[in-house]
Amino acid sequence: MEDKIVDVSNLSVSYYKNNEFRVHDVNFYLDKGEVMGIIGRNGAGKTTLLKSIAGLKGIDSGEIFINGFKQGEDNKSIKKIIGYVSSEWMYDLTVKLEVQAKNLGTYYDGFSYDRFGDICARLGIKKKSRPLFLSAGEKVKFTLAFALSHNPKLLVMDEPMSCLDPVSRDEIMDILREIIEDGQVSIIYSTHMIHELETIADRILFMDSGCQKMFLDVNQIQDKYFQGRKMDLEELFERL
Repeated sequence: MEDKIVDVSNLSVSYYKNNEFRVHDVNFYLDKGEVMGIIGRNGAGKTTLLKSIAGLKGIDSGEIFINGFKQGEDNKSIKKIIGYVSSEWMYDLTVKLEVQAKNLGTYYDGFSYDRFGDICARLGIKKKSRPLFLSAGEKVKFTLAFALSHNPKLLVMDEPMSCLDPVSRDEIMDILREIIEDGQVSIIYSTHMIHELETIADRILFMDSGCQKMFLDVNQIQDKYFQGRKMDLEELFERL
């Protein structure tokens, strides 16, 4: 487990209202410095899984270890080393961004206001802005800036690009590539747009209706599955 930043075993998470399982029997791991993409349609269970990993949603059965700490027992230690990014707004709408960053930063040993400011400047975010007047994309950029400001060991990203324009996506992807090259931060990234993961992912977890359908590294996927236009594949199948 020393080389693993995330280790999930037999994880099941249910709705509390009717006790139906939202995610069940999920098993995967992520080594330190790696990037894992979680793919699947809307409603496949990606958000539920990521919130469970980040400690934002309780689990029904199974185990989650983050950098050796067990979720449910060492939550305080886990939250200090996770940066969570989502298109869902989780902060105050009326308080200035810089004030929220400073206040929340006190909970993280590695928080750097200068680093927060640098990332905001790079993404075109004004620190003195109030979230109430920001676009959805600008809110995501703030969330990423704060998540990276405390030097997390694990960055958990839940479909962060869903409300961004192409230029903003490129800006964030550039930052992610720099993080990946540095090798100090592991990333779990969920999306239903596979092309976002083509150049950065080491492993892929495919979810469907709350079930884990596939967990392979990228090389295994490329060896095992055909890729191409439908007409090209049909012609290939005819020749074979």
